[in-house]
Amino acid sequence: MAEEQGRQQGSADAIGASLPQDSEAQTTPDEAMILAAAQEVCETTLGPNAEATDRGEGPNKVNFRALAEKGLLGLAIPREYGGLDANGATQRKFTQLLASY
Repeated sequence: MAEEQGRQQGSADAIGASLPQDSEAQTTPDEAMILAAAQEVCETTLGPNAEATDRGEGPNKVNFRALAEKGLLGLAIPREYGGLDANGATQRKFTQLLASY
């Protein structure tokens, strides 16, 4: 039954539970700007620093500084507290993007 429902709604996980569907329609202009800024940081900083980051003894401060300079460290924090208040779909895309670099 759950597997059938998962197929009807799009995709399902290994036990048949339906997964949330990400679509470009869910991304607001603000969130598109967040993802574009993240892409830029990935291409200019995270990617070139990937080997040094992997071999380092701890978090790469240069990577965090680059994300901070673009205002990308408060992704899930509500705007009223100084964050970006990005929705779950944008948070997942952001995480996937950073992880890919």
